Amino acid sequence: MNESVEWLLNPPSAPHFGGVWERLVQIVKRALLLNLGSAKLTWDVFSTIVIETVSLVNARPLTHVRNDIEDEDPLTPNHSLIGRAFPNVQACVFKETPTIQTKTWTQVRQRLEAIWKRLLKEYIPTLNTRKKWLKPDAKLEVNDVVWILEEWIPRGIWPLGRVTRTFTGPDKTARSCEVKTALGL
Repeated sequence: MNESVEWLLNPPSAPHFGGVWERLVQIVKRALLLNLGSAKLTWDVFSTIVIETVSLVNARPLTHVRNDIEDEDPLTPNHSLIGRAFPNVQACVFKETPTIQTKTWTQVRQRLEAIWKRLLKEYIPTLNTRKKWLKPDAKLEVNDVVWILEEWIPRGIWPLGRVTRTFTGPDKTARSCEVKTALGL
């Protein structure tokens, strides 16, 4: 078995050769820059924020491979990297008395929440193709898989659902729908 690997690398000064993944790198850089700015952070705080941000981006669903909403999670970049969708363990619960460590952890969590909101604000528009007037948009139909985006959904969770019923407007276009999730309708 004499197989070889041929590496095709982007030119160092041409990130546009990377396409989709370079767009995600730009979104992550912008989110970090806008939320961290010139803040003076310790190495531990900075590396925690960067690693958590990368984890959030790599936990996004790439494709839906299930037959039913109760089936396993959708495929994510983390599946290729670490073998599961989300690498993090649950957050720690601290004592009521604040210490320097809990204040630092609170600061990290607040910064991560701000970065999460920025990532969503910049990433979501990249999912919607805008081919105005060239061809009609795809219609929302029963059994379509949709991403549920709500303010109350915690950081790093990318919940999906399946359309069970659509409600059309006067123009016969689906304007809203009923969605089944792992939690129900």
